[in-house]
Amino acid sequence: MSTSESDFAADTVTVAIDVCGLSAFVEISHADVRPDTLVIDSKGGNDNVSVDPALAGLIQVSAP
Repeated sequence: MSTSESDFAADTVTVAIDVCGLSAFVEISHADVRPDTLVIDSKGGNDNVSVDPALAGLIQVSAP
């Protein structure tokens, strides 16, 4: 379901990244700050994952 209103339910978005040479761009709309989490999976590679610090005010982020 696509809506512009919050459901206040905990959601997890997992992004598995397989990029060679270029950066990846992901856009998430209508995140709930506290219960929602973005998980960035670099597939165990020797990668540098960086996230804009401003994102912390919009969604929880994990890059294991």
